[in-house]
Amino acid sequence: MEEHNKDIVASQYEKWVYPEPVKDLAEERAKGRADATSVRMVHLMYWPDGSYLKRYNKKLDILIAGCGANAAARFAYEHPRSTVTGIDLSTASLKHEEFLKEKHGLTNLTLHQMRIESVSELGQEFDFIESSGVLHHLPDPQAGLASLKSVLKPDGVMALMLYGLYGRAGTYMLQSLFHQLGFEQGDEDVQSVKQALQDLHPQHLAHHYIDNNSDMRFDAGIVDSFLHGMDRPYTVQDCLEFVEHGGMVFRGWINRYDYYPEGQIPESSPLFSRIQSLPEEDIWKVMELLHSQIRMHLFYVGKKEVLPESYIIDFDGPRFPDIIPHQRIHEFTAADPAADKPAMITRKPYPPVSLNESQTGIFHLFNGKNTVKEIVSNCGVRETEENLTLFIRNFLLSLWRMGHVYIQIPEV
Repeated sequence: MEEHNKDIVASQYEKWVYPEPVKDLAEERAKGRADATSVRMVHLMYWPDGSYLKRYNKKLDILIAGCGANAAARFAYEHPRSTVTGIDLSTASLKHEEFLKEKHGLTNLTLHQMRIESVSELGQEFDFIESSGVLHHLPDPQAGLASLKSVLKPDGVMALMLYGLYGRAGTYMLQSLFHQLGFEQGDEDVQSVKQALQDLHPQHLAHHYIDNNSDMRFDAGIVDSFLHGMDRPYTVQDCLEFVEHGGMVFRGWINRYDYYPEGQIPESSPLFSRIQSLPEEDIWKVMELLHSQIRMHLFYVGKKEVLPESYIIDFDGPRFPDIIPHQRIHEFTAADPAADKPAMITRKPYPPVSLNESQTGIFHLFNGKNTVKEIVSNCGVRETEENLTLFIRNFLLSLWRMGHVYIQIPEV
């Protein structure tokens, strides 16, 4: 049965190449399109002690496990000083990766047709492994995670994406419907599915997924969403258990905004203080229920033997005064007192966040150079050191949870 399931998935991705193949990586970058898991973009999330720049000097051994049509080439293009290995079971997908490799002269990219379960045959270990939207398609996702763990270096980081249960609830209803009606992955049935989606009841749960998903614009995306041979969804609890059973440590969500009340619930709401009082993992579980539209969970994990002090950001510990905040925004808009408009910071696609005068002055000092201790000394706010440190702590924690800052911690 397991081999049969593998063949179903392999056959699907030979005929229906996924994701939609891009033709030019330079154009993708110019449009601001990048992988959410990109080391170049979020290295301080993966290695908050600054290892990427200090120890690795931007040179990593990277594995893209289940690279599809684009991901390995995109990583090689975005990380020219690193060596990138892409594996996938689809020859059609790898053919397009080869096209991108040749087009952009990606001499740092190597490609292999291989299942994740066989990755140890490469005889290589990696500093960073990315597997996005793959493990939930395996007959035994836990075995897939074990295989990836076996080729991760001791201090390496792995970024994973698993489908979310609640944000895809309507999708799974339609998957079940089409399965019961005997739909397969042939061209005629795909066109029938597209027509069915157009005729869908206006209150069907799948509308939010359909209306906010670029996969709906091409046939392979339709197949991947509604006619897939095998996939399974995960809740927050499922993700945590998946990592724990794999003998690894859950380090955090890549899109933190979705898992915390800051920015999503007014502080005046009776829910806000109750949620804030919960343990961290329970906050994530509650916010998943409240958000309801998380259709994919992106998170990163590491090995248990790594010292927690090298990656845990402790806002209440003795090292807090020595952390260095880095801004992570797309736009800052200055206050306009005449129009009674506060200063605003924005990180797309999330809503803007307003700052008062004190917060604005302090935010400008989150420049990737100043420690919290130095910010307390230089911000010019007339307050006791203790009260000012607490104010910055709460402000910084809120921005960090919304994903508007990175935190650099002292090396161990």
